[in-house]
Amino acid sequence: MADDEFKTYTVSVSERFDARIRRRMQAAGFHSVAEYIRSAIRSDIKNAELEELEWSVLEATRRGDFRAVDEDYFAALRQRAHIKA
Repeated sequence: MADDEFKTYTVSVSERFDARIRRRMQAAGFHSVAEYIRSAIRSDIKNAELEELEWSVLEATRRGDFRAVDEDYFAALRQRAHIKA
């Protein structure tokens, strides 16, 4: 991330929402609101990516565009990953 250019966002929240953010921030061990917000954004992006993957799998299943996965399949994947490493 050292080469990434950082952007600054300004967000207004209600007092009630601020209190909830600060409670979560402290409970989760974050040292700043910014650190907590960045983590929440990363989590949201990861969840969106997983949801997109789930929809892709569902669509492939609906189309019949899939194959059974067994131990041999995973062994071949592990072998391919080992060769590329």
